[in-house]
Parts: sequence; C-alpha cells; structure tokens
Amino acid sequence: MSKWSAEEKEQYRVYRIDVSDTLMYIFNLLGPGMLQFLVDILVRQCNQMPNYDWGIVESLLFCFYSIVESCDAEGDFMIPVVNILPKLDMTNQYLGEFFNGSEKKLTVDV
Repeated sequence: MSKWSAEEKEQYRVYRIDVSDTLMYIFNLLGPGMLQFLVDILVRQCNQMPNYDWGIVESLLFCFYSIVESCDAEGDFMIPVVNILPKLDMTNQYLGEFFNGSEKKLTVDV
C-alpha cells in the first residue's frame, strides 16, 4: 500500500466502502447467523497462531466492523472476537500502513 499513488489509495478506500455496503445488505438478508459464521472462520484462523494469514484476519475484522457499526447486532458472537484481539500481532506492517498511511509499524503498549 505504501507504493500506491494517491488515486489508487482513494480507489481502494471507495472499494472498501462498497464492500461495507454490500455486507450490510447481506446481513439484512441473512441476519445474525452471518456474524456467527464469520466468527467461526476467525476463530479457526487464529487457532493457527502465530502462523495465521493476516490478510484473512484483517478482512474478517473489517467485515465485523462494517456490520456491527451500522446495525443492532446482538448476541454472544462478539465474545470470541474480543478474546482474540489481544492475541493479534499489532506490529503487523499492513495494519500500521492502514492506520498511519506510511510504512511505520504500529505498536501497542500493554
């Protein structure tokens, strides 16, 4: 992402907004079962720590954020997500680029 032009970064941002909107439409059709399905994938992926695929984990977290931010999702599906978050590698360069817009790594003091 650090080598992308400003136009490419903007296109990526717009693409993620479109994906977020699509996820909301799907959630309205499928309901809370969709969130549990995503949780199951996230838990399976993170059970492979430290060798999990960061791209898949980030995509799943983006899906949760997109859905939960915009709806009245209720249920125990978030408990496994909250338990997984502290275990994730927050020094991941892609996470740092996403939040900082640079190649700096994001660090979290615990």
